Amino acid sequence: MHTSFHPVHMITRVLRLKDELSEVYANLIIQTFAISLAGVFLPIFVINLGHSLDIALMFMLVFWIAHGIFVPFASKLSGVIGLKHSILIRIPLLVSFFALLAWAPGIANNLSVLFFIAILGGISEAIYWPSLHAVFIKNSSLVGETAQAGNLFAFPKFAAVVAPLLGATILAVLGFPVLFAIVIVLMLLSVVPLFVTPDRRESVTIDKKVFSSSSVYALLFLSKGILKVSEAVMWPLFVFVMIGGFVNVGLAATFTALGIAIFTSFISKITKKMRRHQLLKIGAIGYLVIWVLRIGATSIEEVILLSFFGGIFFSIISVLVYTFFADRARGVHMMREVAFREIWLMFGMALPILFALMFLEPATKFVFVFSLAAIISLLFVFI
Repeated sequence: MHTSFHPVHMITRVLRLKDELSEVYANLIIQTFAISLAGVFLPIFVINLGHSLDIALMFMLVFWIAHGIFVPFASKLSGVIGLKHSILIRIPLLVSFFALLAWAPGIANNLSVLFFIAILGGISEAIYWPSLHAVFIKNSSLVGETAQAGNLFAFPKFAAVVAPLLGATILAVLGFPVLFAIVIVLMLLSVVPLFVTPDRRESVTIDKKVFSSSSVYALLFLSKGILKVSEAVMWPLFVFVMIGGFVNVGLAATFTALGIAIFTSFISKITKKMRRHQLLKIGAIGYLVIWVLRIGATSIEEVILLSFFGGIFFSIISVLVYTFFADRARGVHMMREVAFREIWLMFGMALPILFALMFLEPATKFVFVFSLAAIISLLFVFI
């Protein structure tokens, strides 16, 4: 009997998608695996250079601010050179990002160089994600859109489930330069699937409405950004600082990815039996409980359980919020809506870091951010 997350069944589902969407999925799967090898360890890399936790947080803050600022320009660029060419541009930028982290001279002692590298990484993300979302929205259908949004989360996560643990093992044995070199090779390979079908250019109108399109949706994306950085950065950092060990961080990230992948593979069946808003409330309440429990986590067994179930509840919120976004973005102002989402998402991702920098003690930083994530989770009950 085939389950919905059997690898062969997953491949079959990809092949049934429209050609251009299949290309994007293939590219995303390779890149997600590559980034998952090292992404969770980026702030830890900064700490490993001899910098403080605050400098590591500032590195990530600069990364996301650069992402948010550059999004309108990146969206304009996609209208000139085409969506898939915009996706392609990310690769040399991200290769440069990892190459500089691995081999830039004086990086450990020069914060200007470190923050320049963070800006380069942020720009690469700003170019990539709006174009990827635009291709998905253009090629997905209103019928079964929740399932297709689930695929957008599930396929890459299944491919990357073992990546953080594998990355941790590579780190422990060979170090950061070798890990970053492997990421670079995989990023270059991700170019291959992109150009089976012709590229397309989208009419792009970016104006001041990108900052004020809808206060409700701004709050939605801002809140999602807060949860995203809390899950993807602050939780792994908590594991590293409070429990210790590359492998423990890799285990946390791996079980989070596993929770996301398993749930999102079932999302289409669940939404046939339950309304989206009902499911969102369940995810919000469950995620609130997870964040409260994470404040007191002291063992790797607790970390594994809280990572796995955190991944499940986070994916409920992520997939449904993305579906709401795709419904809204499909239309004549698609790229403006995509840019609107990215900007407010980045604002949300910056906020927990700014708040964490206000406190001196690492434990206080984590308690505050986890409490904030719990409160934000509760907000989704009322959306």
